[in-house]
Amino acid sequence: MIFVFLLIGLIILVIRATAPSRNVASADEAFKSGHIRKAEEYLKKVWTRRDDIPAHLAGMHFELIKKGKLSYVKEALSISQEGLSEDAKYQLKGVQKDIQKYIKDKATAAFLTEDYTEAIKYNETLIPFGREFKDKDEEYRVYRELKNYLTSGRKGSALNIYLSDNLSLVVRCIISRVRELDSPIDALKLLSLALTSAEVKSEFEGRVLKYVLEYDRLPELKADADKYQQAYLEGQADKMPETKILEALRIYKALNFKKPSVSISEKIESLNYKRACSFIKKDDYKGFRLLQSALKQNMDVTPGFRYDLGCKYNILLFDYLSKILLSEGLKGEKWEDFLRCCTEYAATEKTEDVLKLAIALNTKGSFVESGKLCRLLNNSNPNVFDLVCSNVISLLELSSKYECLAEVYDKVEALPKVAERCFEHASKLGAEGDYAKAVYIEKLTEPYFSGDSGKYDTFITHYLTYAMSFTKAQLPSEIDSIMAYLNKVTDKTIVNKHLAAMEDMASRILSRGKAAEAYEISKRMHNFSKEASRVFLDSALELAKKGKLEDPFGLSEAIAMQDDILGETLKFLPFFPQQLRAPYITGYSKRVVELFKNNQEEAIDFYRGQEDLSLRNDILEEISRTDTSTFKAIAIDILKEPETRLPKGTNYATTVIRLISDIFTGEDKIVLLRFLVENGYDAKDSYVCAVIASIDKAHLLDRKLAEVNVALNVIEDSRLYAKKKDIAKAYATEDPFTALSICAEISSKVSVRDIEFECHIKIAETTDTLTEKHSHLSIAKKLCGNSSKAKYARIITLALSLAKSLFVTGNTEDAHAVCAEFPSLETELLSIGHKLEDAKKISGDAAASKELKGLITLCESSENAAGIYGSTIYKDIWQEYTRRNLSKASKQSADKAVSALITTAAEIKGAHFDSSELYKGVADNIAQLSYDLAHELEENSEYEDAIKYYEISVKYDSSGSIASGRRVLCLLKQGTTEVAQLKKDIDLVLGTVPRNIEKDIVYRFVLRALQDGYVIEATKLAEEKLRDNKLLDLCETYRLRMVQSQINDFNEQLALIRDKKMNYADAKALHSDLDERLNLIVSVFPEYRHLVSEYKKAIFGYMLKMAQKEEKYDILYAHYRSGSGDFMKDKTRFRNLAAVCIGMIEQGYLNESNYQEVISIWLTAVYNDYLIVRSLDHTKWDDGYTFTLDDSLSQTYGYDNLPDNINYDSPDESNVSIGHVQKSLLERSDAALSNGEKKYYDFYLEQIKAMKAYSDVKYKELDLDDTEENIIAPYALIHILPVEYANKMKASLNTGNKEHGYRVGYLYGFTDSVFADYDEAVKKYEACVSAAEKLTHVGTSFTAAKLSSIRKFGNLYNQLVNEVTSILDKHINDEKSYRHLLTPFCAICKAMRNETLSYKFSEYINSQIIPLVNDDTMTTSEGLDVLYQVHTAYSQNVTVKKNISGMLIRVIQEYLMEDSTTGWTVISRILNDTNDFNNDVLDVLCQEGLAVAIMLTGKQSRLNSVLDLIKGNDPSAESKVNKVQAAMQTAKLQKELGEIIDKVNNDTMTGLTALQKIYAIYKQAKSDSRICENMAIIANRCIHEYIPSNKTGVTSVRNILDELYANRSYTFNTKRQVFRDAIREIRSGMTTEQQALLGLIDSPFAGVYTSGQVLNANGERLKLAISYLKKFAND
Repeated sequence: MIFVFLLIGLIILVIRATAPSRNVASADEAFKSGHIRKAEEYLKKVWTRRDDIPAHLAGMHFELIKKGKLSYVKEALSISQEGLSEDAKYQLKGVQKDIQKYIKDKATAAFLTEDYTEAIKYNETLIPFGREFKDKDEEYRVYRELKNYLTSGRKGSALNIYLSDNLSLVVRCIISRVRELDSPIDALKLLSLALTSAEVKSEFEGRVLKYVLEYDRLPELKADADKYQQAYLEGQADKMPETKILEALRIYKALNFKKPSVSISEKIESLNYKRACSFIKKDDYKGFRLLQSALKQNMDVTPGFRYDLGCKYNILLFDYLSKILLSEGLKGEKWEDFLRCCTEYAATEKTEDVLKLAIALNTKGSFVESGKLCRLLNNSNPNVFDLVCSNVISLLELSSKYECLAEVYDKVEALPKVAERCFEHASKLGAEGDYAKAVYIEKLTEPYFSGDSGKYDTFITHYLTYAMSFTKAQLPSEIDSIMAYLNKVTDKTIVNKHLAAMEDMASRILSRGKAAEAYEISKRMHNFSKEASRVFLDSALELAKKGKLEDPFGLSEAIAMQDDILGETLKFLPFFPQQLRAPYITGYSKRVVELFKNNQEEAIDFYRGQEDLSLRNDILEEISRTDTSTFKAIAIDILKEPETRLPKGTNYATTVIRLISDIFTGEDKIVLLRFLVENGYDAKDSYVCAVIASIDKAHLLDRKLAEVNVALNVIEDSRLYAKKKDIAKAYATEDPFTALSICAEISSKVSVRDIEFECHIKIAETTDTLTEKHSHLSIAKKLCGNSSKAKYARIITLALSLAKSLFVTGNTEDAHAVCAEFPSLETELLSIGHKLEDAKKISGDAAASKELKGLITLCESSENAAGIYGSTIYKDIWQEYTRRNLSKASKQSADKAVSALITTAAEIKGAHFDSSELYKGVADNIAQLSYDLAHELEENSEYEDAIKYYEISVKYDSSGSIASGRRVLCLLKQGTTEVAQLKKDIDLVLGTVPRNIEKDIVYRFVLRALQDGYVIEATKLAEEKLRDNKLLDLCETYRLRMVQSQINDFNEQLALIRDKKMNYADAKALHSDLDERLNLIVSVFPEYRHLVSEYKKAIFGYMLKMAQKEEKYDILYAHYRSGSGDFMKDKTRFRNLAAVCIGMIEQGYLNESNYQEVISIWLTAVYNDYLIVRSLDHTKWDDGYTFTLDDSLSQTYGYDNLPDNINYDSPDESNVSIGHVQKSLLERSDAALSNGEKKYYDFYLEQIKAMKAYSDVKYKELDLDDTEENIIAPYALIHILPVEYANKMKASLNTGNKEHGYRVGYLYGFTDSVFADYDEAVKKYEACVSAAEKLTHVGTSFTAAKLSSIRKFGNLYNQLVNEVTSILDKHINDEKSYRHLLTPFCAICKAMRNETLSYKFSEYINSQIIPLVNDDTMTTSEGLDVLYQVHTAYSQNVTVKKNISGMLIRVIQEYLMEDSTTGWTVISRILNDTNDFNNDVLDVLCQEGLAVAIMLTGKQSRLNSVLDLIKGNDPSAESKVNKVQAAMQTAKLQKELGEIIDKVNNDTMTGLTALQKIYAIYKQAKSDSRICENMAIIANRCIHEYIPSNKTGVTSVRNILDELYANRSYTFNTKRQVFRDAIREIRSGMTTEQQALLGLIDSPFAGVYTSGQVLNANGERLKLAISYLKKFAND
């Protein structure tokens, strides 16, 4: 409050102003006027007469010093004390001490703000007055040089001198300065200046080592210092023990980054090798491989070093992986690494060890792996080569999947010899009868035969033998392969040998009834020989008869090789009529043409003799191409009797019409086609085309018109009407009336408006009658419509001419009507122009103005307004309109004239052309009329109206300064306008109005302003514009009154502050207005201006206290947040800011713009252990306690200079937990935020989550060097604090277990590459978890790419696996249906490939599906579909697999036995996808009786579909498939046999038919016992029934019996008892003579019994029958 009392004293002093002694007063006046020397003279005159005089002079000097005039320091401190009284000396010394203290304070303040130049400036004024100031000057100058060095990077000459002459001072300054610096680099730069000092060197070494370990790089220093730091750091790293190997590495890397060096790079790699050794001992294979890979990629070491160290790595790797390979095997990455190791090292350095491993792998059956090792060894080594061949042959024996030998063993140079060994093995297999495997291996070795015909001979021999086992479906492709190989054989003898073998094979197969197989073989060699072609044709014919020959390939060539070519052709013609008809047609047509040359009638008759209309059609086509004369004769013959010779609606009729149209010409064509049209044939199109062609050739229009009219009488066709329209168009220019007549005839068929338009235009152009011209133009306009601007333009041209003619002839109304009827820019301008001339003739201005206004409106409403605006007529209308309105205004009263002209001016301004000249003329009239009226009103004191008209005058006269001035005078005279507004108005006119008006305005305004309290404004204006002394005296009087008022008011305000009665709002208002309040006072008393800042500071302090008292935390927050963003640097400010933040949180001051800052600063403060510790210094309650940082939130330790009552012991009753204090503070903020805005609370929790995550891993998982690093809230770190804080934290997060650091970085929102990757991985992780929980978007979440990015972070991926597994458990516990889980979790299991998760999912779905299927709630096929989806996701669940197998068999059985096809979809999908279930399915299908059951249901095709799928996808299942197919074939034949027997027994089928059908069955199943037995029975029956009686069909019976006898099978021969019984029965009823005659007695003496008897015809036939029985009975 001292400032308050000072001010009150000052005011009393000023007000009362008691007069000092004369000289002092004169001195003060001189000092005020700036004349210090004159003031000194006045004081010197009374120097010893008053004790305060010397001090008074020193005080004057002090005032000047405070104003920066430091030259007066020396004068003030040098004032002589000689002759002064003790009291005077005392007062003088007091002032001098104040001066000295002021200078020292100023210097110190400047030093503390690092303004060393300012500090030197003040301090050097005191150098004459003491040694200490000289020393301080040296110190300040050193500091300045150090600052300049940091700023510029260069040592000044002065700094070099100090380093040379006063090193101890520089060292002291450097040590002091570096302890104050925040920048470690700046500190090192300063220390590097004095490395000759032991103290500096020690400090430098400690700091540079810490810097490198913290930032992983060397600081940028000058050359000598840089050289020293590199040498020092390398020495330190060299000496570090293995326990600090990572620190040594960081140093080496920093050195290498600074200056790449081979030696340093090699030291880095040597240390990495030591780490690699420890990794391999700990089974950290990944860590080992990373270091090994790094060495390989390091090009900064010498090749020799890299090779030697690489060998050491490989020794470790080979030994490590060899053990695993032999014990448990190697897979994936480790196996690839092992191969690479062997390639680079072991294959050459440890050859025997590698070979032993390869042999061991071969022994274990790991042939692929053994082979890969072998390819690394020297294959010329017999042991290696034998092992290679063993591996290859073993693999070929095990699998048939290889398509070439290189897939088995890819060492190209060894393959020829390997192939030789494999071929030898295949030859042995072939000799042993294993043709399948032999052929498979021989195929792989074939590329290495090198044209060896002998090998091809062996291979093809095996292949042909093997081909006998192929199925009908396989045979074609395999025979093609054989033929391809055969084409490679150069020895023709071998080729012919195998072709002959194939011919024989085909013949034998055909003889066994296998036409299809015989066809496939013979087709590929149908032109080899006549015999081969015969087999080909016979087999093809058999297939054709059965409808199984789809392709006529080779038939023509084979037929050509036969004797009866025509006969052979006719055999196949019914089956391939299209393919074989071409040569037939060609020959037939040639025959017709040849006959026509000799006998036309015979030729035509021969042509007609072809009854097949289709063939006749094609033959006629061929004739038309080869001989047009013959064709024309046939065509005319056809048209003689069209009803019989040319059936309507046939392709033949169409062809005849087309050919007539193409071949006949001229009138003949038209006549023939018209004849066809008139007789009802579909020849209209051809006829029309012929007519149009004829018309186009005609030259005369009349001829064209006649032809088209004739054609239209025959047929109405749009093309004919179009042609007639063209003719009309041609007439339009020559004879428009004829054209109009034609148009009238065809207008209902085609659009003729365009032609009619041209006709009417033509007439309008040529007629001389205006009325007729008008009429045709009107019609043309209707025809034109809006279709064409060009057409309308032609109409307008004629209409304009017509209107002008009408105007000329005086038909004005008709002329205007024409213009209106044909609207356009030209016609409108013509009409408007005549109307303007009429308006000019009107005598009255009002009437004329009205008419002209109407014309303007007409122009502006026109569709052609834009064109009108650019015309001179439009401008003429406005000029006339303006002239008439000015004329009318000149006859009105002033106010009405002004009003009317304002309206006119506005209209002119809106005109659509440059109307500025017109507007100016009207505006000048308005301005003059308004001014005159306003001046008159002003003289009559009617100020309001005067102001109005002055304003109008100003508006319409830009140079109307007089009107502006008079308007302001009126405002002043009126007296109702506020001073502030008046001031604005006056400022606008001053300097622009005449001087007399200006003086009047200023005088009136000053009086008004003084009256209303605007003293300053009034004074200023009076001084600037009038300089009237009386007026200025009056202003000064008012000013003094106002100052007195201000002083009184200010005293009252200060009294309220002194008594603490002023609230914050009033204090703030006072502080805001303080400059304005005190400036007026200071203007009167300038010597006290320096007190203003002190008052402001005091009032501002009071304001902050009141804000705190009134809990105005937003105000306090704004104050403490202003300035630097680094709020943590100033601990006091930080502490105050934290207190404000909790106040804002608890008192509801948070809003959208501040909540993030406030919450993050508060949390940063709570987590700041050091801030909490230092806050204890400001409390007294804790004096009896100690505090522990043991469980603090930021987990810091290692502080220097901790208070005595702070420790790291466990907390107890007397040892208070700082962590507990921090948590209590968090509970306060949590309680406040949890009950408030959710958004704020969520943000708060996010911040704490990130900070807690950092706290949890800070020292447990990360490897931090900084033990004092406090945890900062993410938002404050990224958005408020300087970037150095974030960089420091990122460096911390990149140590130790980095993934924990990445997670924290993710929570903090870091976006650097590695944190961004982790951030992205977490987002994908969250998407996966969400998808698994919600069972949606699984496909887009669990993609391979997204899971791959998560897998980069092992812990995160493991967490995902656990999380998804837990989610599945929850779904299972919630009893989610399989319908919900199936699709999503199938996708998840496929993507994640986790055994536990997949098994659990498959078990759960299985447990749901099986009960549903068992109780028939779900069909088997539905259940199978679900379980198979599970199986595709996870195939290792044995239970699921067994259930799928059982259900698949059941679904297949239902599909084969029932009519429904619902199961086929799932059956086909499974059998196409996998071979896992084929054996189980085929085992069931092979069961006895199933084939018969399927046959009975008639579902054989379904079974074939199933078998085709299995066979097509699984070659290994071929034998079982064949077994099922054989069973089905047998069942089919048995069924057919049963049906035949039933019909025979029921007498609904003849014996011959039965014999034929059963024999056909027999040929397909000669080994079937039942079929053979029935074959014997029916053969026996037919022998009895047909041969003795010579019954119709006997020849066929005998043919079949003969063929049967030739084709007897072993099984059939076992049924001979049927025939023996028949013979026995015949014998039993005959005499010996009869038996002898009939051949039943086989004896040389049989003739004895016959005694010359002979058999008649019946007897002979019976004997023949018995001979058949005997043959079959083998008797």
